[in-house]
Amino acid sequence: MAEGSVTGRKRRRWVTWALVAGFLALQTTAAWAEPVRVRAALHDDFGRVAFSWSSPVSHKSALRNGRLTVRFGRPIEASFGRVARSLGKYIASVTPGDDGQSVVFDLKGDFDAYSYDSGRAVIVEFADKSPSAADKPEAVKKAEAKPEAKPEAKAKPEDKDKPKPEAK
Repeated sequence: MAEGSVTGRKRRRWVTWALVAGFLALQTTAAWAEPVRVRAALHDDFGRVAFSWSSPVSHKSALRNGRLTVRFGRPIEASFGRVARSLGKYIASVTPGDDGQSVVFDLKGDFDAYSYDSGRAVIVEFADKSPSAADKPEAVKKAEAKPEAKPEAKAKPEDKDKPKPEAK
């Protein structure tokens, strides 16, 4: 056997193992992502997305230029197909972030969006920025129409006739 062919085989074998190791490393990173249950519901005046984790998780959200990004403290694995369908009034699309720890919501308009945690869940809500007068509940309309009457303070009669105590 020629010596060059042995070296070539060793090199090919090393390259093959390097490719396999790289592939496994990528798969292992994806395996670290926690499966998270995602639910979405449209309510009368807002939409809500709930991310249910196996244990509490930190998160931060940022709303910029019609895009809400929610970044979690751990990698997330979830399905987002139902979210855009359920909250079509607010959301054009939902995609996982490139970092594996975030979710990006592309909004359909100029909406408010905020997030908070509730035990093991992270809640994200979408709503109109300022409801029009027609959309406000009757109780709110009445409260705005009638300013709350404040009781008037009774004026103290001044004691002009009483002598002031002298300093000793």
